[in-house]
Amino acid sequence: MPDIDLATPPPGQASDDPPPRPSLSAWIYLGLCAVAILQVFWRPDGWQVVAVVLGVSYLALEFTRTSGVQRLVGYGLAFGGLALGLRAGQGGAVLLDGMASALKFQLVFFAVAWMQIPAKTSPTLMAARQFVLDQPAGRRFLILSYAAHFLGAFLNLAALTLLSDMVARPKDRQLKDRLAVALMVGFTSASCWSPFYISVTVVLAALPGLKWVDIAVPGLIMGMLVVAVTALIDRVFVRGSRPRGAPG
Repeated sequence: MPDIDLATPPPGQASDDPPPRPSLSAWIYLGLCAVAILQVFWRPDGWQVVAVVLGVSYLALEFTRTSGVQRLVGYGLAFGGLALGLRAGQGGAVLLDGMASALKFQLVFFAVAWMQIPAKTSPTLMAARQFVLDQPAGRRFLILSYAAHFLGAFLNLAALTLLSDMVARPKDRQLKDRLAVALMVGFTSASCWSPFYISVTVVLAALPGLKWVDIAVPGLIMGMLVVAVTALIDRVFVRGSRPRGAPG
């Protein structure tokens, strides 16, 4: 693909510097994840109190690292829910049950961050990435979209890390925009069915009677159709309108 320079390292490529040492808040977050896993098998008396203490400690340590909007929304919702619980005379129950319900989301975020490590080092994933990079212009949009879809379904944000080179390197501005659309459509459409997306986790948590297998197949079909229709639109209305000889 002459329009994509594979010899030039992508912007923001990781350096050889050693990784930073884990902070106290990182260890506390790891403790939260451990509690989230252990409570599935063992729920001794007071385990929710441990989760609340760890959660409050983590939020306090990370307070200055979040933006004003994040603090306003996050803490506003938390204190608003607690205030309603106190008004109903169930403040303690709301605090404990709310933290217990939030543990599954902590695990999702932990898994998303953890999976970025094999995405950067796995020879198999590197080979998959190279396969996508080597696609000719006619199949590039579709292959990148489906690669982002299925890799994103299992690796979540790590898939963006893996495939972002293809979007960063093109010299042609319109080609770069088209590849960015392909990457984001493929990635976001996986939220229709992948259990590693927070949207699916929220739906399953809000509807206890609903199982993931109930939405997996319809969601997969919907996601693949979204990618196919987007690729068709790009082929007919975007790439098809470009002058002959233009990259893409």
